[in-house]
Amino acid sequence: MGFLRKKGLTGFILLGLVLLWGAIDIGLHPMIFAEGIPHTFRLFLEMFPPDFGDEWTRYPFLMVETIQIGLAGTFGAIILSIFLGMMAARNITPCGILYILSRFILDFFRTMSDVMLALIFIIAVGFGPLPAVLAISLSSAGFLGKSYADAIEAIDPGPVEALRSTGANRLQIVLFGILPQVWPASVALNLFIADRNIRMAAVLGIVGAGGIGGALMMNLRLFRYPEAAAIILIIFATIWLLGWLSTYLRKKII
Repeated sequence: MGFLRKKGLTGFILLGLVLLWGAIDIGLHPMIFAEGIPHTFRLFLEMFPPDFGDEWTRYPFLMVETIQIGLAGTFGAIILSIFLGMMAARNITPCGILYILSRFILDFFRTMSDVMLALIFIIAVGFGPLPAVLAISLSSAGFLGKSYADAIEAIDPGPVEALRSTGANRLQIVLFGILPQVWPASVALNLFIADRNIRMAAVLGIVGAGGIGGALMMNLRLFRYPEAAAIILIIFATIWLLGWLSTYLRKKII
């Protein structure tokens, strides 16, 4: 026990030194935070009271567009993840090459952030919702696909072997031997990803990928902070309602 405690303390000290070195190397200093606090408070004071302005009727439509972008991206991610996840699960993939290739693709998708992909797709297809949908689909597919693959690899092999012994084909094995075991975790994960993607769709609007984020960025650039606060309130209220709906659906489905 003493040896383990000593190793734990050593690891904690090393972690602290690494964090301290990183903070010093990138120029973080307590004075920077101290100097920024008054500016932050002044910004918040300038934001209140929120002002919905003359364009308030446009904001709900932009928020609906943001929700549509997030849901469309989630749907695309689920479709990609089902295929890649099964190919990346060692216990059911048809061959080793597909396993390696699928894992590589999933790792690549996870490496690319939503904003990076959105900027690339904006250059490729132009501004609007499409780059956001494509970016969210690929980025989320990396996370979902790996989660699906890990869940499939952790299933109880008994039902799968029983189906194989009766002569069931691959589709029947997936539908009746694998899907029932991974369904509860997959539903909860998909709802979580949908919630996350709607929030991300609002962020991607800032770089020109449609939705309400563009209106938020425009107001911030024009120093119209009360109008920006109104948009933030709309986003917060929407995400809160969707979070409640997600919890309700998860209880009903699982």
